Amino acid sequence: MRFHILAEGFDLTPELEKYTAGKIETLAKLLPRGARRNVVASVRFTRSPKRSQSHSTCVLVLTLSNDEEMRAEESTMHMYAALDIAVVHLEQQLRAYKRRPRTRLGRPRVSRNDKTV
Repeated sequence: MRFHILAEGFDLTPELEKYTAGKIETLAKLLPRGARRNVVASVRFTRSPKRSQSHSTCVLVLTLSNDEEMRAEESTMHMYAALDIAVVHLEQQLRAYKRRPRTRLGRPRVSRNDKTV
């Protein structure tokens, strides 16, 4: 899985970058093994002043191999908390994605009990 981290309104610290990379790796474990290689994750952190307190926003977007996007956005006072909440939202989306029925190409499976004479 490839990922890109952007910071707007502040300098990205190595601690935040390392923490974000660890969270992205936990999301990668929820993906099917064959799809992990083609997934691109982009994380955008934004800090803006709001009513004498800094307001932090984290936007997390996963682009899957079939041009499907999963997106989570969260705003809190702390950057790490915004990332944690966005990751939880994406985990829920990934679990729903894995439960979705897939269409298979090729011939249908026939069990041994369905033999015709």
